Amino acid sequence: NQQYGATLGGPIIKNRTFFFFYWEAQRYSSLANFEEDSLTTGMVAAARARISCTPMAGVTLMPGCVPQTTRTVGENLLSFYPVLNDPSLTPIPVNVGVPGLAKGDSFGFKIDHRFSDKHILNARYVIGDSTQSALAFAGTWAPPSTNVSGLGPDAFNSFAPSRAQQLGFSYAWSMTAKTMAETRFSYQRFSQILGPNNKVDPQALGIDTGPLDPLDFGV
Repeated sequence: NQQYGATLGGPIIKNRTFFFFYWEAQRYSSLANFEEDSLTTGMVAAARARISCTPMAGVTLMPGCVPQTTRTVGENLLSFYPVLNDPSLTPIPVNVGVPGLAKGDSFGFKIDHRFSDKHILNARYVIGDSTQSALAFAGTWAPPSTNVSGLGPDAFNSFAPSRAQQLGFSYAWSMTAKTMAETRFSYQRFSQILGPNNKVDPQALGIDTGPLDPLDFGV
């Protein structure tokens, strides 16, 4: 975990106008380690044997089995699931490590101007950007190596980029030694996207998702 920042401030016009600027940042990385049962090449071969009605040692075929071919969608999805190179027909526990991260940057700028001893105006602007990537739920698998699936080890993470902004003005008028009038204005915006940490198009896998919003690939 790393945190750092900087500040800068001072006069623009002596005894009249002053500014202040700050920047803060955080970089945090983690690794979630857990044990999960892995598919094996033997289990995949057994599933294909049942689909095609092909006799295989240790595999029981359904009575009256009608041979079929594996669907393209299933084969495409299988490429994103880690399969252990082992002839076993039962799952094998393996250790899984999925990286996560959280990073953020915030900037702020403030300016104060004194028209006179009775009239003061200040303005401020703050913006913060953050990104979080973490397991979507406990036990989420990491995809196979990049050269197999084309995805990184954190591709199945939940990914949430966010941005917050605030703009504000304040005008103060000292009417008398005991009375002050102040006018304030503030505008805020917040945006966030929640989604998977990948750009896999379901339609490219053969999944017919219908004519929905292309921003979320029709899902």
